[in-house]
Amino acid sequence: MRKYIQIALVYLLIALLVPCTATLAANYYVRPSSGGPYGTSSGADWNNAYNGLANIDWTGKTGGDTIWIAGGTYTTGLSIGASGTNDASRLVVKRATANDTECTSAAGWVAGFDSQVISEGSGITISSRDYITIDGQVSNGIRIHIPTPGYSGVWFNYYPSNHITLRYLQIEGKGYQVDFSAGANVGVYATSNYGAATDLLIEHCDIKYCTSELKTGNWDNITVQYNTLHHCDATDVGTHEDVWIIHGGNNLIFRYNICYLNAAEGFFVREDSDNLQVYGNLFYDSQYAISVKSGIVGTNWRIYNNTVADCSAGINISETTQTGEMANNLAYNSGFSNSSPGLTETTNINTSTDPFVNLAGKDFHLAAASAPINAGTDLGVNYHTDLDGNVFGADGTWDVGAYEYGGAPPVLTHKPFIGSSGGLLTVGGTPAIGAN
Repeated sequence: MRKYIQIALVYLLIALLVPCTATLAANYYVRPSSGGPYGTSSGADWNNAYNGLANIDWTGKTGGDTIWIAGGTYTTGLSIGASGTNDASRLVVKRATANDTECTSAAGWVAGFDSQVISEGSGITISSRDYITIDGQVSNGIRIHIPTPGYSGVWFNYYPSNHITLRYLQIEGKGYQVDFSAGANVGVYATSNYGAATDLLIEHCDIKYCTSELKTGNWDNITVQYNTLHHCDATDVGTHEDVWIIHGGNNLIFRYNICYLNAAEGFFVREDSDNLQVYGNLFYDSQYAISVKSGIVGTNWRIYNNTVADCSAGINISETTQTGEMANNLAYNSGFSNSSPGLTETTNINTSTDPFVNLAGKDFHLAAASAPINAGTDLGVNYHTDLDGNVFGADGTWDVGAYEYGGAPPVLTHKPFIGSSGGLLTVGGTPAIGAN
């Protein structure tokens, strides 16, 4: 007996000496307010779900917890009221799906909860919060519609938030070729005016009909990847219709995005920034693809393997001072200018000869025997994946542009756009780029 008591005392001593840092992750549930209230509205399960996004009780929410949102229409926005702990213990907000046992095993689950979450009229506010993930889980899983001037899809309220991930969101502004003089719609508005911020990941999102799709400032370590950013045009004078307008920030990556029908500066560097990487993107039917405000200073820029088609100004880096390299970029029927003495050029192609499989159908893969094939420079393993996920140089030599010739293309979903005048504009398809 004494032996067992001694063993028990040893285990007790170990438990007292070793601090317990792990917390039990909790799940909480939200349903649209149109059907509520639900039971106790404690969020404990679907039968007792929080009654709409505005009624989430953030008390005690912490890293490791997940808030599951049932499909349906929500008429109030989501304001994040707590933070995660670290990258391994984030506070997560997810759309509910039938593939999640945390959803299907909770009391009150019905199949209809696995549908698009729609935030109508209001977006998501994240202010002074850290280690947050907002995840729609599937393509356009969470849709944010912001038709009101002055509203943004995701807004950071000018205060620093850190380690934020936005994934599978669809953000739709007021419209295409409409008057925004009463106030701008910005897809993701992430300027940190009251302190520096770090780490923002935006991926697999569809952002459209805004004055600018992305606006960041005083924020380092941002990656924007696998998004479609399109239909950014206003009829009023003075609106800046940019794909991503950068008001300062270092270590910024813009890769594997598809950008089209954007009226102004495209990827636009407006203030000094170091360590920019822009590669593997497709820009078409726009004004600028990549542009820089005059006088901007930046070091270690890498602009690689982008395809630019029918963009009147195209890539325009002039009267500025940067260091770095532009290589393997393909410009068709587009402007191409680099006047920065420190930004060297290698194997770029600027052509008026159509090199694509089907320009009219918006298939920008390389046609057989076209000039960009095997005309590129090997840029190393960090940049060797094309827009479809194929490996550049698989045949021994890199190609120029966003696509490696002969790689398997993704499935295209063609989505004709009805213009403001009512006419049908066939702008081609949006590649369903594989998840990363």
